[in-house]
Amino acid sequence: METLAISLFFLSPLIGSVWAQDGGSPTVKLPGSEIQGMSLEGFETFNGIPFAESPAGTNRLRRPVRRTEPLGQFDASGKGPICHEGYIEPNPTDYPWHKDLLKHAYVERYNTSTKEDGPVRQHLSTEDCLTISVTRPAGTKAGDKLPVMFLIHGYGFVMGSPEPYDRTGFFKFGVDNHHPFIFVTANYRVGAWGFLPGNESAYSDATNLGLYDQRMAMEWTSDNIEAFGGDPGKITLFGHAAGGVSVFSHLVINDGNITYNGRELFHGVIMSSGSLMPANAADSVRAQLTYDSISAAAGCDVAMDSMKCLRGLSDLDFWVASNSIPGINAVEAFRLLFVPRPDGKLLRDSPEELIKQGKFAQVPMILGNQEDEAALFTLNHELLENKASHQLWGHLQNYYFYQFTQDNVTAFREWTYLYPDQPKDGSPFRTGEFFETWLGRKQVTSTMGDIFFSFPRRIAMHLIAEADPSVPMWGYMDSHNHGDMSIHEGLVGTTHGSFLDSVFAQGIYATAPSSYSTRAHLINFMYSQNPNKGIESLTHWPQWTLDLPRLLWINRKHNAYVQDNERKRIFDHLKGKVAWIRL
Repeated sequence: METLAISLFFLSPLIGSVWAQDGGSPTVKLPGSEIQGMSLEGFETFNGIPFAESPAGTNRLRRPVRRTEPLGQFDASGKGPICHEGYIEPNPTDYPWHKDLLKHAYVERYNTSTKEDGPVRQHLSTEDCLTISVTRPAGTKAGDKLPVMFLIHGYGFVMGSPEPYDRTGFFKFGVDNHHPFIFVTANYRVGAWGFLPGNESAYSDATNLGLYDQRMAMEWTSDNIEAFGGDPGKITLFGHAAGGVSVFSHLVINDGNITYNGRELFHGVIMSSGSLMPANAADSVRAQLTYDSISAAAGCDVAMDSMKCLRGLSDLDFWVASNSIPGINAVEAFRLLFVPRPDGKLLRDSPEELIKQGKFAQVPMILGNQEDEAALFTLNHELLENKASHQLWGHLQNYYFYQFTQDNVTAFREWTYLYPDQPKDGSPFRTGEFFETWLGRKQVTSTMGDIFFSFPRRIAMHLIAEADPSVPMWGYMDSHNHGDMSIHEGLVGTTHGSFLDSVFAQGIYATAPSSYSTRAHLINFMYSQNPNKGIESLTHWPQWTLDLPRLLWINRKHNAYVQDNERKRIFDHLKGKVAWIRL
C-alpha cells in the first residue's frame, strides 16, 4: 500500500485529466513526411514521432542511430510508447536475486508492461521507444516562432515517461496571458538499457546512452521545430529530478559545446530537484558491481564476451536481468545505480570538475529545490531506522559512496555528526517534534536531502559563479506545502516531486498563488531568459550571486526571499570535498 501511495504521489499532478478531442486532424510537413496529429481542446498534439532507429535487437546497448528514412504519412494522433523501465519499489526479495524463484513474477510484470490488454498501463513499454512528442496551441503554424520548452522527465534514471504529463493547464495559462509556447517531450532509455555502467560498457561505447538519446532528440527539435511553429533559437531545457541532472549534464558534455548546425541547441535551462550529481567513472567499483550483477543475472558472466551476450538476449530475458537490481525506492531509501558517469568521451569528468575548468555552456539558468526533498524516501525504511548520528555515515558509505580511504572516512563520519539530532531541527522542517515516525527519521531526512539534492545545487551555483560571474542564475526554495499538517502532506512536507504540482497544476493547486507565480516565472524565462520580464504582478526574483546568494522562497499564498545559507557550517565543510559524495 505504501508503494502505491508513493507512486500516486509522484503522478498526482499528471493523471486524472481528459483531453477532449476536437475532431480536426492537424498536419505538419517535414522533408518526405507528413505528420498527422490530434486536435484537443485548444491545442494540437503530435505524439510518438520516431527520431532514431529502433535501439532494440542488434542496436541494444549501442548509441542511437539517427533516423534518415522519411516517415511518409505518419499517424501521430495516438499514444506514444514508453521505454522499458526498472523498478521503483523494492523487488520481491531485494537481496539476493534468485532467478528460478522470481522469473515467474518478472514475466508477469513484463506482460503487464508490454501487452495491449495490460491492466495498469496506458502506454505500452517497449525497447523500440525513441520517439518525440510536440504540443502546440491550436492554429499555430510554421513561421510563428513561438518559444519552446523541451522537457526531460525524471524518475531516477530507472523509469518514467514524458507522455503522462498533463500540460493543458500550463498551456492555457500561457495562452490566457498572451505568452503561448510549444512543449516538446522525448523518450530516452533508462535503467540498464540507457545507463549500464562498468568497464565492459565503457569499452563497448555503451555508457550514458540515455544522454545520447536526449541529445539526438534535441537535435531533431532544432532541425524540425520551425515546421511546428517554434523558434529553434528559443529552446529552453526543463528537467525535473533525474531530468534536472540530465540538463546539468548537457551543460558539460562535450566540454560544454552545445553548437549544432551553426546554432545553439538551447538558450536557457531550468533544473528542479536535480542538477549537479557528482559521479565516479563508469568503471569504478560501485559501477562495476552493477554491471556484474546484471551480467550474472542474465547468465552472461560465464560468456567469453558478456556484452555480446547481453546484446543477444531476448527482450524478455534482458528485461528480467535488468530488473534484478533492487528498485530506486529500495530498503536503503533510494538507489542511484544507473546515473550519468564520466566515460572519457561524452562526459569527460565528474561535472563539478568540468565546471571548475570553465567547460560548460554559459547560458541563463534557474535551479531550485523543495524544502523537504528526501522526506518522501524515508517514510518507512528498515535499513535507515536508528541510523541517525553515529551510524548514518556507515550506511552512506556502504550503500552509496565506495571511494573512502581510512583517512577520509573518519572526516566524513565527523561531518555527519554536525547534523543536530533533535526532531525539531530535522526534515520535514519547521514542524517541531511532529513526524518523527521512527527514531532519527528527521535527522536522516535532512542529511540525505542535503547530500543528494540541496547541497549539490548550492555547490553547482557557487562553482558556476566562480568560473564565470557573468552567467545569470536564479535559485528558489519551494515550501508551498508547508503548514499542511494532514497525515500525508505533513509526513513528507514540500518534498521531492511536488514542484510539478505547481507547474502542471490541476484542481485546487491550479488556483494557488504559488502555481500562478511558478508558471509565470518559467514562461517569462522561456521568452526573455529572465523570469522577471513578461507576465506581470509577480514578486521580483533576485538574481543569485556570490555576494548576495538569495533564493525566491515559494509559498502557497505569497512568495518571499531567503538567504541560500541554510546549515552553512555543514555546507562549507562539504563544499571543498565534493569527491566524498561521488556516486
